[in-house]
Amino acid sequence: MSGSPHALLSPSGAHRWLNCPGSVALGAGIVEKTSDFAREGTAAHALAALCLDKRRPPATTFVGSFLEGVEVSGDMAEYVQQYVDLVLQLADGHELMVEQRVPIGHVTGEAGAEGTSDAIIVTADGTELIVIDLKFGRGVAVSAEANDQGQLYALGALEIVTLLGYAPRRVRIVIHQPRLQSAPSEWACTVEDLRRYSQRVKVRAAYAIEVLRGEAPGTPIDHLRPGDKQCRFCKAKAICPKLAELVAATAGADFTDLTQTELAVDVDPEVLARCLTKVDLIEDWCDAVRKHAHADLAAGNLVPGFKLVQGKRGPRAWVSEAEAEAAMKAMRLKHAQLYTYKVISPTHAERLLAKDSPRRWRSLAKFISQSEGRPAVAPVSDLRPALVVTPIADDFTRVVATCDDLV
Repeated sequence: MSGSPHALLSPSGAHRWLNCPGSVALGAGIVEKTSDFAREGTAAHALAALCLDKRRPPATTFVGSFLEGVEVSGDMAEYVQQYVDLVLQLADGHELMVEQRVPIGHVTGEAGAEGTSDAIIVTADGTELIVIDLKFGRGVAVSAEANDQGQLYALGALEIVTLLGYAPRRVRIVIHQPRLQSAPSEWACTVEDLRRYSQRVKVRAAYAIEVLRGEAPGTPIDHLRPGDKQCRFCKAKAICPKLAELVAATAGADFTDLTQTELAVDVDPEVLARCLTKVDLIEDWCDAVRKHAHADLAAGNLVPGFKLVQGKRGPRAWVSEAEAEAAMKAMRLKHAQLYTYKVISPTHAERLLAKDSPRRWRSLAKFISQSEGRPAVAPVSDLRPALVVTPIADDFTRVVATCDDLV
């Protein structure tokens, strides 16, 4: 899960402060609002801890109950159960620690700093340390390979299990994101590898602390290093001047002034590729700027040239469905006029039948269709295979027009 509330260099934010030391100083005074997605993730972690800690019944028995202020849905319970099953399988016959606080200050240089690891396992022979992290989001796939958060948890866990008398030689980091990937992501290294990583982290952590304290050369802005990895979840990206410069440079430098040149059907592939690598980052920045402006205006602050207005009205709904139903019955509306019926979806049917009656569920397969996904642009590092595209025959004459021709 997350690091200690007092840890500026937390494991969950390691991808940010390791790559952008100035971000710690820039975001120090910003209080991040809790989103519905974050609350849902917190509830899912609480549910997982309940099932693992107390060896309670399956997660589905908690459907309808409230954890961390969030109602446990059937979907949440099913996904969390996949994580619970994985942890119990890996922990069978071994030492399991759930929601374990681990020290990280000996690595980051912050006195007393800690993180909370979702699950830690030490094999019975003491030779392997396994650190497991539950990711409940469905937006971005997280890989366990050389994962900074996982390695920091492992370094903290190593301190604890060593005190318990274990001497692991191997470390395995497991990240399970059941809503996005059915199989967990795993990565292994030796304890020696982990200790070498620790030395690199100590150097970067010290750098970030120096920037925060104003002891590094220049201003904190000079130490901002925007990029996809570090900016994605940075709470300060809306006010980051270096990110704004990157956006402006990408939008301005890579595209020539169209009023001064010819409009052609073709675009330089190298230019297009460079721009594509920045699209997600720029979109995230745009979203962050809009939210920051909205928050300022809602607080009564001035944003020159902009104002808050009433948005589009929501859908109409009965104040009391029961009273509306009674009133329409009194109007002698027919049953078919009062109610609408719809066959449940394949997803709903799967929930009802797949586990308890797989035979009946399989018999429904012939009635189910699913459209193919639309082609989407992805980097070459994406694990999905590239589509084989046959170029369309050039049946048309290529036209190059100047701006004057379009007037």
